Amino acid sequence: MRNRIAHPMKNIAALLVFIPISAFTAFAQSSGWTVYIRSHEPVFPCTLIGIENEQIQLSCDSLKMNVAIDSVQMLAREKETHFWAGAGYGALAGVVVGAAVGLVMYEKPKPSGYFTLDLGPAVSAVGGGVLGVVTGFLVGGIIGTLSCGTEMYDLSKETTASRMHLIRALIYR
Repeated sequence: MRNRIAHPMKNIAALLVFIPISAFTAFAQSSGWTVYIRSHEPVFPCTLIGIENEQIQLSCDSLKMNVAIDSVQMLAREKETHFWAGAGYGALAGVVVGAAVGLVMYEKPKPSGYFTLDLGPAVSAVGGGVLGVVTGFLVGGIIGTLSCGTEMYDLSKETTASRMHLIRALIYR
């Protein structure tokens, strides 16, 4: 039976690959729309279900309703944070750049005294990769968090046909 501690480089390499990949699976997008109708009263949070007979089908909490498409003035949605996406991209970029810098900065030690330990350029590359993945994860996560905002569509001056086209595009994207 092999000792798992005997191969720390493989464990570190597996961890450096796992962190960015797991972060890519967590892209966040909200489905809660705020629908502003002609009276400027917001109906929220709603999920856009479909369009039938010039009516938008909405699901608001557990209530399903139909709203005339011409009475919808605006659609708005708060986009959720993209922390995990940013952290994943940052970690991936950080591990690549950090490993490359660590590899370039490696110098073969000069023998001094009775004992000189040289673990080779791989240790330098892994060390740079570890520093790069942590730094990239944090910086990318901060950038991803700051990239959220409000998605708004003003339908007040649109024709019925263009409103239907836009709402269908929002439903099926």
